[in-house]
Amino acid sequence: MDTRNKEVEFRDYDKNPIVIKDYAFYDYMKYYTIATLIGCLFFISVVTVVNPIEPKNFRLLPFALVMFFIRRKQQKGVYFVFNDSDIKYYKEDKAYKSLKFEQIGAVAISFDPRWDRQQRISIPEMLFLSLWPLGAYVMRGMHAMIALISMIAISLFGAGILMHLKNGSFRCLGIHDRLVIYGETGDLRIINVLIYSEKEYLELKEYFMRKTHIDLDTVPRTLSVFSKKVKFRKFKF
Repeated sequence: MDTRNKEVEFRDYDKNPIVIKDYAFYDYMKYYTIATLIGCLFFISVVTVVNPIEPKNFRLLPFALVMFFIRRKQQKGVYFVFNDSDIKYYKEDKAYKSLKFEQIGAVAISFDPRWDRQQRISIPEMLFLSLWPLGAYVMRGMHAMIALISMIAISLFGAGILMHLKNGSFRCLGIHDRLVIYGETGDLRIINVLIYSEKEYLELKEYFMRKTHIDLDTVPRTLSVFSKKVKFRKFKF
C-alpha cells in the first residue's frame, strides 16, 4: 500500500474524535468502593483478633459508601474529547478545560488521580498524614499500624487492579493507568485521563503519535503527577 492510500485512511479526529468517559465519575467508583470496603474489613479483622473492639466503634463504616453515591449523581456529561486541534474536558456537556497542542508542555503516565496544581500536598500536610499510622501504633500496637498501612494500600491500589483484571488490561497498564497532559500555560492546566482498557490506550497512543509525535510507551511513569520526572520547557511545579 502506498503513502497516499495510508493518508486517506488516517482518522479525521474532528469528524470522528476520541471520546473517553471520565471514569473517576463512572465505573471506577464501583471498584474503589469495593477496594475500600475490603481494606476496612482487613483492618477490622486484624485489629479485633488481637484486641477486640466494641461493635459501636464501627458505626461510621457505612459512610464509606457516601462518596460513591455522590459521584454517581455527578456523573452526567463528564468526558474527554480528543480533536484534531485540541483536547477538551467536559462537565455537564460543557467544555470545562481545554488544551491546544501548542500549549502542551509535558505528558506522563501516572497512578495519581489529581488534576490541579492546588491539590499538591504540602510538607506539613504530609507530616500530619504520617501521624495516622503512628497514632494506630500508640493506641493499638504494631499490628494496628501494619493493618492501617495495608488498608490504605488496598484502598489506593486495589481499585485499579480490580478494574484492569476484569478488563484484561492489567498486563498492559498495571497501576500506571492515567494519562496526564500538562499545559505549559500560566495556570499550568492539568488534564488527567483515566484509561479504562488496553483498546483505549492503543487508541490514545496512535492519536499522540500522529498529532504530537509523542510515544506514550516512552513518556515518564510516575506515582505522583507532581514528580520531578516530568520536564517542562518553561514552567515548574
